[in-house]
Amino acid sequence: DDFSVGLGFFEQNPSTFPDGLRALSDYVRGTGMKFGLWFEFERVDTRTANRGRTPWKPSWLLHRGGHAYRSWCQHLFLFCLGSREAADWARENITRAIGEYGVEWMKIDGNEYAFCEDASHGHGERDGDWHQTLGLYRVMDGVMERSPGLIVENCAGGSQRADFGMARRSHVLQTNDIMVLSAIVRQY
Repeated sequence: DDFSVGLGFFEQNPSTFPDGLRALSDYVRGTGMKFGLWFEFERVDTRTANRGRTPWKPSWLLHRGGHAYRSWCQHLFLFCLGSREAADWARENITRAIGEYGVEWMKIDGNEYAFCEDASHGHGERDGDWHQTLGLYRVMDGVMERSPGLIVENCAGGSQRADFGMARRSHVLQTNDIMVLSAIVRQY
């Protein structure tokens, strides 16, 4: 299916999981495995704006050249994590999902990188890339602080986001987005 549908919503789908994700995670743990969820919180489906328990705001979208920066799909846009509100929104939703659904393994992704030029987000027109990175670190620090024991796997951009800062905020680096032959694509 199209993985992009629903990005930014953070709610379980009752038609896909009629017993809820917590029941699924309990089942997975009962088999001796860890339950994990994939999060791509820097990219959102515009159809999810103002939906959910804690909705995101279109004013948080990353801007370049005076316009919201659209991702590779018509309905996908990127967030400016340099906006403290956007970073706090991501942290709160991820932390809630981890606790509510019993997540033990968090896979983070972010296959596209752009820097924001919208100074209303709390950064200058030319330093949005630095503030995007600091916002990402703020999200990850908050998630890890509130979720002790959580394993974080970074596959962002097929390991393109593998700086020293992310190394401190990840336990596993997946060097490819392909999920087969885990001994090859995951490096500890």
